[in-house]
Amino acid sequence: MDDLREISRLKFVAGLFRVRELAERVAKKLQTAVTGFIYQQVWRGVNVERWADTAAEAGEHKGKYFTWLCRRELAS
Repeated sequence: MDDLREISRLKFVAGLFRVRELAERVAKKLQTAVTGFIYQQVWRGVNVERWADTAAEAGEHKGKYFTWLCRRELAS
């Protein structure tokens, strides 16, 4: 039983590291700091990397465009 808990805990920690890495990549593409909003979107399963690439091409208001894209995905 303890082995199963340990495996479960390790899987959870590995998931946390993947979330952190993805959030850092997204923030770098948007040229911003990692924010709670980015973490929330990653946890919700939003395609954040795709929207960060799209928003990075927008120019001036990357963050606002990224936010709009993420919220639009959740609404659909």
